[in-house]
Amino acid sequence: MGKKTDEKILDEIRRRVIELDQQRKEQKKQNDIKTTNVEVLSDITSLSKTEINEIAIQVQEEFEKKQHKKRKIIMWGLFIFAIICFVVLLRWYFAKNRFHFVETFENNKNGWSIAQTFDTHRYFKDGKYIFDNNVSSWCYWDNVLVTFPAKYSIELTSIWQSGKNFDDEYGFILVSGDKDYQNFVLCANGAVTVSQHVGEDWTTTLNWNADKAHKGETERPNIQRVDINGKNYQYFVNNILVREGTIAPIVPTSIALRVCGVQKVAFSHLKIVDLTQKDKIIFEESFNPPTQNWNPKKVFERSAAFENGKYVFAANKIGYCLWNDIPLENLESMDFDITLTSQWIEGNKENNYGISFLEDDNNYISFEFQANGKARYIISHSGSYSDTGTDINTNIFSTGKEKHKQIIKIRGKKFEYYVNDVFVSKGKFKNIDIRKIGVRVCGKQTVAFDELIIDEK
Repeated sequence: MGKKTDEKILDEIRRRVIELDQQRKEQKKQNDIKTTNVEVLSDITSLSKTEINEIAIQVQEEFEKKQHKKRKIIMWGLFIFAIICFVVLLRWYFAKNRFHFVETFENNKNGWSIAQTFDTHRYFKDGKYIFDNNVSSWCYWDNVLVTFPAKYSIELTSIWQSGKNFDDEYGFILVSGDKDYQNFVLCANGAVTVSQHVGEDWTTTLNWNADKAHKGETERPNIQRVDINGKNYQYFVNNILVREGTIAPIVPTSIALRVCGVQKVAFSHLKIVDLTQKDKIIFEESFNPPTQNWNPKKVFERSAAFENGKYVFAANKIGYCLWNDIPLENLESMDFDITLTSQWIEGNKENNYGISFLEDDNNYISFEFQANGKARYIISHSGSYSDTGTDINTNIFSTGKEKHKQIIKIRGKKFEYYVNDVFVSKGKFKNIDIRKIGVRVCGKQTVAFDELIIDEK
């Protein structure tokens, strides 16, 4: 051991010896005082020293008992206080670690979808009128009025840009009504044809002529030309005659550019010539800039974006419900309350919107509300509704300015549903493992979601 260690040992020995000596001196002093008191009491009273010592022992024991009881009470008090502190600490710990989720929609930290999906998008760009379609087995067109002479020629230049199926058609139609038109088309696979629609039926559907047009992958433009004399036509593609026939009974009053299916086509030039007046041009469009009364537009399916601290979700699909969701898998193992604050903006007041708890796109429970005040829940298993709650009239209405709260209290597999403070319904849901939470909008309407709060109970 070192010198410093030895010194510390000696210091500790001295301290303990002095402390014990002081204790013994103090004890001897107390005993001397006690003996003196006994002798004095014996001299001034008739009691013997033995009797006085017995009284002293009795008093000593009584004081010791009182001190012991006091110490015991203090110890129990400290023990109870410790238990209370422990319980409070435990409650604080679990409260601190209890699941608490707040979505204010101030930003997209939780990964909500902000994409816009559309059915068709028609727009002008770089001297072209572009049709970008996104719906299979559906056609979109845009028409302008034209006064046709008795004999005329139509020439349309276009280029196929992309698509899902090479056999989807595009081209132009001569229109005499919404259901009456003559159709001159081609496809990205190189085939061409002519068809006619009158009323509710296709009255003429001719076979396709293969390999008459430039195929889509060649990135070469196609020029369609139709020469019409009275009711008779000749149809040329890239100066090659591909069809002859009649447009009767169609009496055209407008011409329309038309694209079908999921594909993107750019129209760059359209010209109509009066063949009775030395090829006089009576209509011409180069789209740079457009000079005719075309109607570019975007028909969207859904649109979701963050605007002014809200998640604004617009749906545009009649008869369908659309939703965007984020993962929250730990909801499955807890009891919780959830509050969704939202504001109906515009649209059909009889369409539903609200919140969904999802396992996947086919298995979920949704709590719905309408701007007309009705509310209900639905449960879907394997893509089919297994339970549709009764529509409840809450008498809570929306004009486009009010914010409303949907409150769902879930305990195990049981739930209670409220709108603001109005009770809507209660029930159970089975065989759904909650892995995601989503906001849901049905039909044609726009809803702004303002806040989402989830609290474990």
